[in-house]
Amino acid sequence: MKKAWRALCSGPLIRDIELHIDITNSCNLRCIMCHQPYRDMDVRVMSFETFKRITEDILARVNILFLSWTTEPLLNKELPQIIQYAKKKGVPSITLATNLTLLTDNLAAAFVGNGLDRINISIDAADQKLYALIRQRDCLSLVLENIKKIQEFKIKFHCRFPHIALNMVLLKMNLSQIIPMIDCAESFGIRELNCSDISIPSRYNDQKIDQQLIGLSSSFNLFDQKIETADLAIQTLFRRAAKHAKEKKVLLTLPGMFSQYGLSRFPKNLARGLYSLQKSACFPTRSMMHLALAYIKIRLIRKGAFCSFPWRQIVVTAEGEVMPCCVWDNKNAIGNINLERLIDIWNGAMFNRLRKELASGTVQGQCRTCNRARSFVRQGI
Repeated sequence: MKKAWRALCSGPLIRDIELHIDITNSCNLRCIMCHQPYRDMDVRVMSFETFKRITEDILARVNILFLSWTTEPLLNKELPQIIQYAKKKGVPSITLATNLTLLTDNLAAAFVGNGLDRINISIDAADQKLYALIRQRDCLSLVLENIKKIQEFKIKFHCRFPHIALNMVLLKMNLSQIIPMIDCAESFGIRELNCSDISIPSRYNDQKIDQQLIGLSSSFNLFDQKIETADLAIQTLFRRAAKHAKEKKVLLTLPGMFSQYGLSRFPKNLARGLYSLQKSACFPTRSMMHLALAYIKIRLIRKGAFCSFPWRQIVVTAEGEVMPCCVWDNKNAIGNINLERLIDIWNGAMFNRLRKELASGTVQGQCRTCNRARSFVRQGI
């Protein structure tokens, strides 16, 4: 029995990896809280052939493929080919994170009929002026029109997917927009809104970086925009938003795991489980099955580690640098796909050392500065 379980865990029968891969290193917007404007590098777009080469040995283990990390995937003209290839390789769930400003009719049709399962659309305000201030471009009406376009194609082709979710980075300046964003989602038939904390760019205070901010004073500081989720006023707002989302039948995710038990009468662990079931229902059935198997596998081998990311997540930049989670600083990459195979990095010394440290409760290096480490709250599966 033990041998059979080991074989199941080590083989491709369980797709237990979430692969985040940037197929370009650029973006067409200059959002005030994004890391992208603070990177000094030449524009690079990953070709379809390069994508095939670097994912060839690992796609059999991938359950969820994210075709973007911190950049705009619609800038890659070969995106439909990449999606089609990954789907042919049997990847259960393929996801895009996009600002959706570059959508065309051809892309919308390709997304609906080409195997794309989820689109996470970044919108940080339902108010046009505030959106323009945060995104540094007045294009909210275009984004909303493009959402409508995708929904129309789904109706036309009688497709359930791609599932659409809205993503919102919470700042002090847009906290009042959570409820309007819930209403915005509901008006388009979107049933998921994900709100996250801001992650300050590592080079934000670098004086060599000249980021011209339109509409903001010269004294503007992004650190002043960080919210404290433990603050009573924030908790009160979150409760009101969670109640409103429940009334509108929108699945709302809030920082600090509040949404998992903020309004629940159940014990926290049970409420967390119910929330996870609701969340998983937004993914294809086959992806949910692999997610459940991966949960059991990782639960057994990570030995109580507060974070499961190094056992289930890989992030690859367009330059080929590899990180163990989506909040890792790319200046401290733990591998490069131009030097070794991705599957070898996944099974290599750096990944295994990080897993061993987390499993033993010894938090070292960059993990010590992570919000998850400081909160001592389990994240993910």
